[in-house]
Amino acid sequence: MRLESILESLVEERRIHYALDRFEAALKAAGNPEKSVNTLIVAGTNGKGSTALYLSSILKEAGHRVGTYLSPHLQNVRERFVSDLKCAETAELDEVAAELVALGKKFELTYF
Repeated sequence: MRLESILESLVEERRIHYALDRFEAALKAAGNPEKSVNTLIVAGTNGKGSTALYLSSILKEAGHRVGTYLSPHLQNVRERFVSDLKCAETAELDEVAAELVALGKKFELTYF
């Protein structure tokens, strides 16, 4: 199953629920994978993508393995998922999406 079709099948983004209860429940059902990584969140009005990539580059040069999520993408959804400064491969994203689609549907997660 392709990532794009899986994302389109989830609850539409225009119906975003700002409460985190469903997302937290989905993370718990997945074994709380977020607890095994250190995270930086870049917030603000302008320059978030550039700043995130600058930080990713600095951390990679310092010897860390770095995953970066960017939103929105410009041409392809693969641009959102960056590992050590390289976009994720389509086959890799399709595999992960296929593993997690049931979880997304169970907890009514949105495209975002």
